[in-house]
Amino acid sequence: MIEQIRFFGHSGSRVKGLVFCSSKVEAKELSDAFNTKGTYRTIALTGEDSQEKREDAIARLAGSGDYEVLRRDEQLDYIFTVDIFNEGVDIPEVNQVIMLRQTESPIVFIQQLGRGLRKFEDKEYVVILDFIGNYSNSYMIPLALSGDRSYNKDTLRKYVQSGNRIIPGKSTHHFLIKIKEKDYQVNFDVTQEQMLHYISQKLATGMRVRDLLALQFLLNGSEAILFDVEQELKSKYNNVLSELGKVNLVNILMNEFAVSGDAIKFKDCLFIKMNGSDYAISDEFKKALINEDFKNHIQQLIDLGVDRYKDMYMGVKLDNNPFALYEKYNYEQVCQLLEWPKNQIAQNIGGYKFDEATKTYPVFINYHKGDDVQDSIKYEDQFESQTLIKAISKNNRYLRSKDVNTAINADSLGVSMHLFVRKNKDDKESKEFYYLGTIHSTGKENARLIGYQQILM
Repeated sequence: MIEQIRFFGHSGSRVKGLVFCSSKVEAKELSDAFNTKGTYRTIALTGEDSQEKREDAIARLAGSGDYEVLRRDEQLDYIFTVDIFNEGVDIPEVNQVIMLRQTESPIVFIQQLGRGLRKFEDKEYVVILDFIGNYSNSYMIPLALSGDRSYNKDTLRKYVQSGNRIIPGKSTHHFLIKIKEKDYQVNFDVTQEQMLHYISQKLATGMRVRDLLALQFLLNGSEAILFDVEQELKSKYNNVLSELGKVNLVNILMNEFAVSGDAIKFKDCLFIKMNGSDYAISDEFKKALINEDFKNHIQQLIDLGVDRYKDMYMGVKLDNNPFALYEKYNYEQVCQLLEWPKNQIAQNIGGYKFDEATKTYPVFINYHKGDDVQDSIKYEDQFESQTLIKAISKNNRYLRSKDVNTAINADSLGVSMHLFVRKNKDDKESKEFYYLGTIHSTGKENARLIGYQQILM
């Protein structure tokens, strides 16, 4: 602890730190050990100590009150405690917070972190040293620094997915892991980082297991990925890999599914190559896997994705339906799960889109339109009841328009329509919709014409 305290330092003329311990015994023993070393002066405070003793210790740490001018033997460098400073105590002078207490509660974590986040004239920044690994709950740090105290489930979900990439302001973080007293450092090249990012973001969500099976077979040295995935899906998951599904899978593993910026961003993410009538591992992926650390990271992502699939999706999907009822999906995930050969950007979907090859027709509805939405596209979609929704077509459409006619006659045409709804477009990060199931036309042919829009029931 003393070695890392010296290494990371503090902001200000001297250190003024709080140390959160896991027990009263730990707090007292560590404080005694620090004092024995003679480098720092510390005290242990618990709920058993009087309010007078607490206030005196705080004044000695902060250098306030009767201790504005401190002699060396009067000052305190650290206060060791369990939880009495979690909340309700304001010590803006604190320039270092040390965490020795394991917690899975974001509220407790934020309370402890917050003891050092107050501004003070002799403090440009605060140093947080987490020796116990609370940072492994990666959403806690950005949640704490965001100032968001709503603890909304969707907000928490965003932080879980994005982790430390969305820390605001000028905060920095360093993760130093020690094994057998040696620094454990992992370095990846640009291609390896791209591949890890691609798999984490697009495949390890667990929404579909076939992509993860393909990666596992690649790691195992398979020379016929499509054949192996098809057999595994059938025998272990009672699932069928269609010809369209094969095209979709190949395009995803060769970065030919992506469009626009993603195609460039992940240009080196080529995981497979042609091998006769099937596919095997690409030269790029094979070269990257020479790095054992990289290979281990890939294996962990595969295991994580498979576990997510089993926990969240495996038992809840209906027959021949790739979606789980009431789960959230973004545009790209919908295109991927419907086995489209290429992704579609939101502008090309425009609320709904029919794919002829797969005979699938997703409908995306923003239920509340903002004031900034143009009247020409401010469609008044609404639920008439729990089982009936009124959905309005795009501009310049008639009954004979192909997309309108397909929607009205979807059942007879063998077209599968899926409904995705979100409250509004305020979710700028994930752009996700709740899946509400398959939908069917009421069969009414006297759809009313409003301007150039059709009401589709």
